[in-house]
Amino acid sequence: MTADIAVPVADVGKVIKAVMTIKQAAAYIGRHPNYVYNLVHEYDRTKNTKSPRGLKAHQPRVNASWHIYRDDVDRWLHGLPPATGTRRRANR
Repeated sequence: MTADIAVPVADVGKVIKAVMTIKQAAAYIGRHPNYVYNLVHEYDRTKNTKSPRGLKAHQPRVNASWHIYRDDVDRWLHGLPPATGTRRRANR
């Protein structure tokens, strides 16, 4: 289980977690979950190229939920490439 860090959103009054599922990311960007799923697979196909496309996500185990970092979704929305390197996990 990953440690979710809740970040308050002032204008909406909701709390959006730093780690989201496909459905949560779809609701965040206002698109269908299949669209986000296709973006994840597009990144997986192009991640070793000079300019990867799509949305970076990871699946901790086989058949587990996809985990998408909110900052990667924000970067994708602004047309920026996904963050590189490893992320530190929050203390449990």
